[in-house]
Order: sequence, then C-alpha cells, then structure tokens
Amino acid sequence: RMKGLQQAQRGMKNFLKSLKMIQTKIAKMEKKGVTVPADLKGKVDEAVAALEAIINAKEWSEEIEEKMMSMQEMGDAMQEIMPRLEMMSRLPQMVKKAQSEIKRLETAYNRAVKKASRAKVDVSSLLEKWQAAIAELKANLAAASSGQLGESDDPMQAIGEGVFENLESAWRFDQIVMMVLDVKRNLRNVVA
Repeated sequence: RMKGLQQAQRGMKNFLKSLKMIQTKIAKMEKKGVTVPADLKGKVDEAVAALEAIINAKEWSEEIEEKMMSMQEMGDAMQEIMPRLEMMSRLPQMVKKAQSEIKRLETAYNRAVKKASRAKVDVSSLLEKWQAAIAELKANLAAASSGQLGESDDPMQAIGEGVFENLESAWRFDQIVMMVLDVKRNLRNVVA
C-alpha cells in the first residue's frame, strides 16, 4: 500500500504544478481587475488542497483514498475551468477595445455637435438619440465589466452583444447628422 501511495504521490505532483499555475493566473487576472467567479476559484483551491494532502500523506488512509477517488472529478472540473479562464484573461483587452470604440464615437458626437452649431442646423433630436445610444453602450460595458451579465454568464459575450453589436447602430447617427449637414450646405450653395 505504501508503494502505491508513493506512486500516486509522484503522479499528482505534475497535476499540482499545473493547478498552482492556474492559481497564479487567477491572481494575475484579479490584479488586472478581472472578476473571477468564486466557484471557479473554489474548485481550483479545493483541488490544490486535496493534492497537497495526498502528496504530503505519510501513510494510506480512508481520507487519502477518498481524495484519490475525487481526482478524476477534479480533473474534469479543471478541463471545464481552463477555457473559461482563458476567455476571461482576454477580457481586459476586450474592455479596452470597447472603451476605445466608445471614445471614438464620443469624439464623432462632439464634432457633430460643433458642426451643427456652426452650420446653425437643428439636429437636436438626432443628437439626443445619439447621446442616449452612447450612454447605453457605456452602461452595457460597465455592467459586463463588473459581472452584471444578465442572461449570459460570459462577460465576453455580454460585451459583444451589449457593446460591439450596438456600435453600428450608434454610428448611424453620425452618418445621418453628417448627411443633414451636407444637405443644408448644398442648399446654401444652390441658393447662393
């Protein structure tokens, strides 16, 4: 039995190393502001504790045997966790990209406000709708970034649906306002 325990302990050391790497990755993600669900962290911590108990065991016991039996289940759980963690690790880049796109939209909005003012064209109802669209994009991004995901438990999907899919419709306001200003300018040229 002791020899079997020693073999199992050797086999578990690599699994423990990979779990420690996952714990480090989770810590780095949290440092970057990514909210890692407690259930994911809990499963990893639980697996690490079980592996350490097996590796540090001096003799075979029922407790060690139970922990050994749970290893397959823990391995399956880790295979589920890894893709989710990988996606979540890309979340800061996606948030940055979404913020950048919203910033570009705000810049275009501010430029349109100035152009409309200079051209003395009343497009205030369009500008209000455009501003509301920008506010909604910001709210969707903030909700997804903070973990308030609604129907989806995937922040990447929430940002995709809440921000990127709605960007195109928000940019339409820019096109419409610019068309109105062009028409007004062309009418002035015809009249002049």
